[in-house]
Amino acid sequence: MDLRSRIKELTEKAFPAIVSIRHSIHQHPELAYNEYNTSALIAAKLSSLGIPFTQGHAGTGILAVIAGSGKTGKTVLIRADMDALQVIEKTGLHFQSVNYGIMHACGHDMHTACVLGAAEVISQLNDKFAGKILLLFQPAEEKIPGGAKLIINEGVFSKNPPDYVLALHVDPELKTGTAGFKAGPYMASVDDIFIRIKGHGGHAALPHMVTDTITAACEIVLQLKKNIIHPHQPSVFAIGRIDAHGSTNIIPDEVTLSGTFRALDETWRYDAHRLIATIAQNAGKPYNVTVETEIQTGYPFLKNDPELTEHSIHLSGQYCGVENIFKINYQMTAEDFAYFSHLFPSLMFRLGITPDLTNQPFPLHSSHFTADDNAIKTGAGLLAFLAINLTDK
Repeated sequence: MDLRSRIKELTEKAFPAIVSIRHSIHQHPELAYNEYNTSALIAAKLSSLGIPFTQGHAGTGILAVIAGSGKTGKTVLIRADMDALQVIEKTGLHFQSVNYGIMHACGHDMHTACVLGAAEVISQLNDKFAGKILLLFQPAEEKIPGGAKLIINEGVFSKNPPDYVLALHVDPELKTGTAGFKAGPYMASVDDIFIRIKGHGGHAALPHMVTDTITAACEIVLQLKKNIIHPHQPSVFAIGRIDAHGSTNIIPDEVTLSGTFRALDETWRYDAHRLIATIAQNAGKPYNVTVETEIQTGYPFLKNDPELTEHSIHLSGQYCGVENIFKINYQMTAEDFAYFSHLFPSLMFRLGITPDLTNQPFPLHSSHFTADDNAIKTGAGLLAFLAINLTDK
């Protein structure tokens, strides 16, 4: 039996138990840096499979190792994230979250299940590859500074750096059984923007006695939206919140703007930081306000290694059928997997999770977001197939 057929057979056999674990993780979601029960469930499964692992990475993270039959192969790292979001689930699933206000609305329960499934398959095929396959169950993808950065900073990969790093992310806009790939810059950097406009508030009917912080804030927003644009580099600048504690007849002393900036190029990213501060300052001058800009730097942009991506597209066509593999566009959402992509040849691909695309699926982070269990077969099997083949690349 060839490797593809063997992996599909083993994935099918592992599927019921992995689905049960996925349902348990989904039903008991945990927020960033608090994934204690999720971590314990993963540890129990790895122990039952006889896969060695270490715990406590960035608090709740787990790193497992499956050694091949020889020492001359490459080292491949497969990463899953474990944390959930602060969302009130409204799916009505029989395994809906019992932790009110917390939900796996970004599919990290699926990611964990797929990597656990891949681990079970790979652990039965270590005579088929040399080298090592590492399995990282990472906390806190959803919260800056991100579990990926913390684990890298621990130095766990300094003595045994991976030759390749793989991850998948669910995509409700792709059909179950399919996968999507994008070489090069794929997901955006993310930075939080806070602009404080300060003046002297007072009665709105006495404009000669107050500093109009509200109008100044509006002008700053308009100027930033107009000018934080690059002619050739995709980026997003947006203000999502305005805090101004005035009233119908009260101009407040202070207004705070909160927003985001995202880019697919690090040079433009930091150039934009300087522009944001300068434009905000200049836009506020005519209103005699003080403008303070704070930028909290988040994740870098995620880049998929072109050679690794193209090779993986070829392998994925062998495993899933070329008709089920798609080239997709970049996204302006962000991922802390990006930290791996700036250190090692890396690939994050998208996993289809929607059985029927006739109706518009609910997006990621929605309280109604759902994922088809059957996609775990594709995700787990494809990760195993890619990792085993890459040890010999």
